[in-house]
Amino acid sequence: MPIDNRDLAAMAARIRPHFTRAEQDTAEVAASRFAALIGPKVKDLRQDTSMGAVLSWLKAAPRGSNDPNWVELLMAIESEVSGELTDDFAETLETRTFSEYVSHLVSQKRPNKSLERTREG
Repeated sequence: MPIDNRDLAAMAARIRPHFTRAEQDTAEVAASRFAALIGPKVKDLRQDTSMGAVLSWLKAAPRGSNDPNWVELLMAIESEVSGELTDDFAETLETRTFSEYVSHLVSQKRPNKSLERTREG
């Protein structure tokens, strides 16, 4: 039986309990985005998986004409979670763990401007 998007979403979601409550959504978003490209390999993603390994999985994944490269993928994750990688962190990304990546994104969350406007108005 082929693996569909719901299966991949479930595989990615299983990472949630391994993170703090504040990090769970970010971890799941990142795992889901990775799963879309690496497929069932996402089952191997753990907190202590090196981002170097994740990047190698992404680089080895079959690419369709609409698939982003890994830099664009990381930027899409940043945008979706309203976080950002600092230049210093990005330079050492391959030596970091998935947990460090998630924690960094959470610690670098940008304020939600639309939410602020709603509160002010």
